[in-house]
Amino acid sequence: MAMDERELFQALTRALEEVRVNGVPSGEEPSRVLSLQGLIGVSGEELLDMVEECGTVTHYVVTPGLASAMLIFATQRDAEAGHARLRNARLGERPDEYVVKFGKNPTLSDEELSRLLLVPPHKTNFLISPPPSPPDDWIPGPEDGPNSLQAPDVDEPIVLDSHVVLLSTDSQDMPNIHFEPA
Repeated sequence: MAMDERELFQALTRALEEVRVNGVPSGEEPSRVLSLQGLIGVSGEELLDMVEECGTVTHYVVTPGLASAMLIFATQRDAEAGHARLRNARLGERPDEYVVKFGKNPTLSDEELSRLLLVPPHKTNFLISPPPSPPDDWIPGPEDGPNSLQAPDVDEPIVLDSHVVLLSTDSQDMPNIHFEPA
């Protein structure tokens, strides 16, 4: 029985060593996406300089407020090389505290990803831009008079086509409206 436990321990040790050598931590599925957490004082340019020899980075986002970053590589092989490079590098103010992990592959194509944060086309960006100014030669015309349906005094009748509308304010709540033929 002791021999079986020893063999199991050796097999696990070999598997963990293989994972360490290949640059893929235990329990993580390699992908095109790297997620970095705990990056304090690291710029996007600094990250790109570190991984430029590993392969092509198609997209990256650095969020200094959250001390994190996300890199999307062109291929999974590039991301694995970038993972190994960043995992062994010393970045930022606290180099021992940042973590590099593989993220989920994006469900969108690279072309769709590049259009995600663009300003909408001019036809539909009315929500983000002020209304246009009037032309330079525009002269404001006279304003229309009061609406013909509004009477200056509430008790005066309003004549509409073939009906007379009488408004009375006898009640305290709402005025009464009466239609009578003209």
